[in-house]
Amino acid sequence: MKRRLLLTGATGFLGYNFLQQNLLAWEVIAATHQRPFSFSAINTVILNLADTNNIEHVFATIQPEAVVHLAAIADTNFCENNETLAEQINVNATVTLAKLCKASAIPFLFTSTDLVFDGTKGNYAETDMTNPLNIYGKQKITAEKNVLEIYEAACVLRMPLMFGNGGAYAQSFMQPFLAKLKQGETLSLFTNEYRSAVGGNSAAKGILHALNNQWKGLYHLGAKEKLSRYEFGALLCETLGINKNLIAPALQADVKMAAPRPPDVSLNSDKAFLQGYKPLSVSAALAQLAKQYKL
Repeated sequence: MKRRLLLTGATGFLGYNFLQQNLLAWEVIAATHQRPFSFSAINTVILNLADTNNIEHVFATIQPEAVVHLAAIADTNFCENNETLAEQINVNATVTLAKLCKASAIPFLFTSTDLVFDGTKGNYAETDMTNPLNIYGKQKITAEKNVLEIYEAACVLRMPLMFGNGGAYAQSFMQPFLAKLKQGETLSLFTNEYRSAVGGNSAAKGILHALNNQWKGLYHLGAKEKLSRYEFGALLCETLGINKNLIAPALQADVKMAAPRPPDVSLNSDKAFLQGYKPLSVSAALAQLAKQYKL
């Protein structure tokens, strides 16, 4: 018998990729707020994560048997300039859902970020000290701590930078890169910002694997490699047959941004690898995307 799963962030990048997975064991109810949503065989519900009463009402009405909480305000510059609104979604809604899941004794999976680290060393394990540099990272670590204190059976998954197709409503950082490159424009990319970038499909598979295998506690879902933005751009060009000379090296200090950016938040995901998480390499994921979407 299928179990009822409440999925938040269904129209986001990660939500789209999650809905592409084999979800036959689950009756998915996809939560959306302002965006229209249409996905074959998926039921939807209107959910305002800024309204605690609405969250509690929807939860009581649906009576889910598991919750995968992907929704977030993840634009770091927006969070920096709209801290109160971002906190309602990134912290308060997460805490409310954790409490509801604990009261019902059901699985709760929450996605956090690699930006909980300050980027001074890289290759961060789950046991390493956090020290976020921006509001988004600070809100996510606050949410993490609250979730794990509130509900010992909860699972927190720290996600790396992700790339790929995001459906009708969301894309990754890759699409603006491609748009410029295909127009023959030079793309300046940081040589001193490192991440454990992973394809959206691999990330979603990891989340579903964690759900199906009832992971508890804190895990990293990064790739097995770390790349700079510049190195990613070079791989993108190589995979798609685009002139690599269009990629120009730049430094973080060259671009002023509202939110501070850490230099190296690459993740050590050995704990998840040992539990069966198997992300594709960046080059393999790019090749798969190129073939699937005729990039």
